[in-house]
Amino acid sequence: MATLVPALDALRSEFNRNFSRRDKSSDGWIGDAAHQNSNSDHNPDANGIVHAIDVDEDLRAPGATMRECVEHVVAEHRAGRDNRLTYVIYERTIWSASRDWQPRDYDGSNPHDKHAHFSAKKGANSRRSFGVEDLVKQEDLDKIFERIDLRFNQLKAEVNEVAKEAAYEVIRADADWGPGTYSVAGAVFDSKKSGDTNTRQLIELTDMTDRVESATADLKVQLAELASRIPAQLPPGPGTPDPA
Repeated sequence: MATLVPALDALRSEFNRNFSRRDKSSDGWIGDAAHQNSNSDHNPDANGIVHAIDVDEDLRAPGATMRECVEHVVAEHRAGRDNRLTYVIYERTIWSASRDWQPRDYDGSNPHDKHAHFSAKKGANSRRSFGVEDLVKQEDLDKIFERIDLRFNQLKAEVNEVAKEAAYEVIRADADWGPGTYSVAGAVFDSKKSGDTNTRQLIELTDMTDRVESATADLKVQLAELASRIPAQLPPGPGTPDPA
């Protein structure tokens, strides 16, 4: 059974851990039929070890692009701080140890414009970090907070518009969430039996409220993923709760 060389298994895991929402449709490691007819690091060697991976370029996360990841990994090798890879290909460019990690045009049949290719040398068994997680900066965290506030305010405005049309008179007469308001809101749960305008609009109000909560929760998941990669010594961003 074929296995992936440990260094590349670690690199792939690093991408998965730090960009858990990333697209994997262009990922790959073991060679298909086309690779098997060529001299490719995607093909298992005599010991069944594969020395190449492809990582989809769509990381689906703010704070880092595949271009930045590739440039970081290449820079570490060029500076001699890492030596586990033999070459990297991305967007019609190749960097290789044999050419001092300088960029060169790549004219192979696959332009590698949907994924980055990483090849490792034999015996690359170290699983230490490639430093991909270090690319996320404090300013990226701040951008996430801005996105949360912007989207939340947009959806809240939509909810307010529906509320004005659907329940303004009830809430004005009854004060905030008094018995009358609750009775009207209760009609939402019996909506299949009632088709009046107020009920339909209250249903829309409830749906929009759910959208606010869902969108906010989704953005906060992204925020948590990003925050987990911020170095501990950096000051917290606006709205970041103090650690317990």
